[in-house]
Amino acid sequence: MATKNFVPRANNEGGIGTLLKRWYYAFFTDVNISGSITDGTKTTTVADVKNHLDSTLNPHTVTKTQVGLSNVPNVDTTNASNISSGTLPTSVLPSLAISDTYTAANQTAQLALTVQKGDVCVRSDLNESYINSTGNNTAMSDWVKLLTPTDAVTSVAGKVGVVTLDTSDVSENASSLYYTEARVSANTDVAANKSKLAGIEALAQVNLFELDTNLDVTPKA
Repeated sequence: MATKNFVPRANNEGGIGTLLKRWYYAFFTDVNISGSITDGTKTTTVADVKNHLDSTLNPHTVTKTQVGLSNVPNVDTTNASNISSGTLPTSVLPSLAISDTYTAANQTAQLALTVQKGDVCVRSDLNESYINSTGNNTAMSDWVKLLTPTDAVTSVAGKVGVVTLDTSDVSENASSLYYTEARVSANTDVAANKSKLAGIEALAQVNLFELDTNLDVTPKA
């Protein structure tokens, strides 16, 4: 055994030739062992011993039974379908589609949205809703209009919700004209009656007749 400036202990604990040897490992270039090693010799280097101790490749051929792994199921976790419980890494999960709902004031705003298939857009200018059917958003053909019930009024004169109309909301036509004082005064029947009333003297007696107890018309007393 090669040594470098080595002096044995006085109590012969480290004497050469004894069964037990305590040497500072840095003094050795190789170690003599009692059993043969893989190459059939009885000598190995300190570096080999260190490499053996540092090895993570199971140099001692420890079995899973010896460390209790026989109680752990041997499941191939690279295939998510083999896993019935526990937590899956996101890398083996399929892409999740979460539908969002957007509001757009017009078609330009709708086509500017960043969407995925199944997202919904509510058009405030049309009072209509659309669902994305392709995952793209380059044209209105990427959207499908959601149907609404046909048995109810959805708007009045283009208005929805609580509707209050004025003359600017309903167009006139020949048979439907708005009331105005000028139109009433210009009516021929009204004009004729006004002319007759104007001819009645201001002091003319009124209520010349009355109904009696039999509901007959009689001169007023």
